[in-house]
Amino acid sequence: MIQVRDQQLIINEYRLRSKRVEWTKNLGVQANTGYGNMYNYSSISTGSIDPAPIATFNNQTHYSASFYISLPIFTIVDRNNQLRVAKPEIDQARSMVEQQQKELRQLVIYQFNQLILNQRLLVLKLKKLESIKVSMQMGETQFVNGVIPLSEYTQLCTNVSDSEIDYERSRIEFMNTYMILEEIVGFKFNLFRTSPGNNEYN
Repeated sequence: MIQVRDQQLIINEYRLRSKRVEWTKNLGVQANTGYGNMYNYSSISTGSIDPAPIATFNNQTHYSASFYISLPIFTIVDRNNQLRVAKPEIDQARSMVEQQQKELRQLVIYQFNQLILNQRLLVLKLKKLESIKVSMQMGETQFVNGVIPLSEYTQLCTNVSDSEIDYERSRIEFMNTYMILEEIVGFKFNLFRTSPGNNEYN
């Protein structure tokens, strides 16, 4: 969008330049040259039956040059109006570029903070998942030894499953925020690598 606004600004600037020199289309220089043969034929009556013909033949070269000025009243009167229109168009295009840049900076700031938030939430949920898995291992041993009933052991299994689902959602949300930020700024950060089936980030 910023590139589009920049291009529109350039177009408007060239339009203004064109408006400023548009009056020159009413000025011009014209030159002509020619070369040719001139043949004259005439007859003179001497009182006889047949007139006596007289013919002349010569070469002539003609040159001419001219300068013209066209003064269309409407164009002259409207020129200032055209310039007044063109200048605000440039200012408007420049303001739109600046506004687009401002919005982009705000978007980057927001997306970056969202990335930090999602990263912290991901770390917290990973710690929670690890803690629940430890409790699950202890509960499994206690269930086998008959210390806790089946209902409590089942609840521990459910907690592990819910925590894994919550962690995966948080991980996907973190990845989405990360990739969107890369898309906004236009280059890859390569801050970490992931391997299939591995939840560790380097």
